[in-house]
Amino acid sequence: MPPDPVSPSPAPTVPELIPSATVLVARDGPDGIQVLAVVRSQGVSFAPGALAFPGGVVDPGDWTLAQGLGQGRAQEGEIEPYRLAAIRELFEETGLLLAEGVELMDGEHLARCREPLLRGELDFAGLLADLGLRPALDSLAHVAHWITPRSFPRRFTTHFFLAPAPPGQEPRHEAGELTAAFWMNPGEAIEWHRSGRHRLMLPTLHSCGRLARFATVAEAMAGMGFEFRPAPD
Repeated sequence: MPPDPVSPSPAPTVPELIPSATVLVARDGPDGIQVLAVVRSQGVSFAPGALAFPGGVVDPGDWTLAQGLGQGRAQEGEIEPYRLAAIRELFEETGLLLAEGVELMDGEHLARCREPLLRGELDFAGLLADLGLRPALDSLAHVAHWITPRSFPRRFTTHFFLAPAPPGQEPRHEAGELTAAFWMNPGEAIEWHRSGRHRLMLPTLHSCGRLARFATVAEAMAGMGFEFRPAPD
């Protein structure tokens, strides 16, 4: 009697890609270019304890707001909802707001405006409407697109942006997901990773290496061309 045929093993399930955005906020410091870094708390599900840049998942409201601002149909392949997510996440995590006219606002008032957003009492579109502000989408240069490897339990398709720091604003980290937010030299961050002082994920480490080649924000904005980093099979 011939042996029973062996059924092929089912193909492993590959998690769906989650749209997300990250922003490198840079300023000119006394010893060269500086970039805003955050330290993720140990309690978060993704990259706990890592030194990273502000950012997060693209929310449904980001797609809706992009459409309302006339930035196209806000379909998945379009970039403007990612820009809005980067701006929103930056404000939620650090209190820095990239918006037209925000320089006329008092910093303490801006910090108080963030509180109902963090409590979920107000969405980002509503906050902008209340303040009479429009997100500064044109201030964000699209510099990279990273996709998480297929072997990861959670996979992200993440667009990276570079933006000049808003004048007169200083970071105040959100204490739930972060333990710190501060300005750092990108070259120094690479040394921190090598020495074990801080852990940097590969996209963060690579971005610091690219940014460290420039002496000023203007040079970085002009010289950081777009890079695509697909996930390995």
